[in-house]
Amino acid sequence: MTGIDLGNETENSIFEAALDVFSRKGKHGARMQEIADTAGINKAMLHYYFRSKDLLYESVLGHVAHHFFSALEDAMSRPGPFTDVLGQMVGVYLDMHAANPAVARLWIQENLNGAPVAERILKQRKQSGAPGPHRLMRRIEQAVDAGEIKPTEPIQLMITVLGMTVMSFISQPTMKTLDPAAMADQAAFLKRRKKHIVEVLTHGLAS
Repeated sequence: MTGIDLGNETENSIFEAALDVFSRKGKHGARMQEIADTAGINKAMLHYYFRSKDLLYESVLGHVAHHFFSALEDAMSRPGPFTDVLGQMVGVYLDMHAANPAVARLWIQENLNGAPVAERILKQRKQSGAPGPHRLMRRIEQAVDAGEIKPTEPIQLMITVLGMTVMSFISQPTMKTLDPAAMADQAAFLKRRKKHIVEVLTHGLAS
């Protein structure tokens, strides 16, 4: 389950199925029939809700973006020094990906395809003032200006955070081979992962 409730049982089933299929096969490899079968509905019903695969894909990616960015915005808005806020954001990001393992795969598939839909969604969110990476970049700039952290390029910090968190999930099959004991307890591993990421970032950004 994604934890994203669209308010309609059939739409939720379609969303869950589409996220699963799109994350495994990408937009171009996915088939509407497979999504309908996975959702437990017929193809005609799927087309009643979404006239085309393009519309369904954009809807799924848009809902995922809104869900994740809104949660990150909430963490970013909490009071405290920037390093504490960053720690909260890392925790939220890891927890959300742990609860939604298909999401990381979906974003990877979108980027492998050149990210045309993500680009459109992110531009729309920036223009409308909705939560998005542009707000995080501005918060980083404010932290630098206030002397909370040493000068750093916002986009570089964002890439670092994304790499340190997303790789925690997409590299797990390899990590289980290298250190099965460390990966045996997922919850314990993520707890240690949060602590490690925050320590590395805090020390690296100390002004």
